[in-house]
Amino acid sequence: ESSLSASFMNFVVYLLYSILHARTYVGQTGDVDSRVALHNSGKVRSTKPYRPWVLVYQEKYRTRAEAMTREKWRKSRLGRMFVAKVLADWKANGLSVSSRLPAGRTGSRSNELRTD
Repeated sequence: ESSLSASFMNFVVYLLYSILHARTYVGQTGDVDSRVALHNSGKVRSTKPYRPWVLVYQEKYRTRAEAMTREKWRKSRLGRMFVAKVLADWKANGLSVSSRLPAGRTGSRSNELRTD
């Protein structure tokens, strides 16, 4: 993929993981870095109690409509199965919990995947 075509990929479907609470969150945005920072700031009501979040996976799309369709699928039964596999692969990288947490945060909770 050329850098020219990549510049048209303006929307992202992303997967966040809360190491301390073993929870996942799927969303879509036009600016993934700012959106992850917003989740970690506590300004998003649905994710505030489960901070900190780390970005585990992202997919780029040309339009918001495409991203929203994919986000909806990621939240479906089959999409959640995909999310579980991506998360398992991410955990298998062998990184320590503390190396994946934002600065100043430590965790001791296990890395079990919540299925509820």
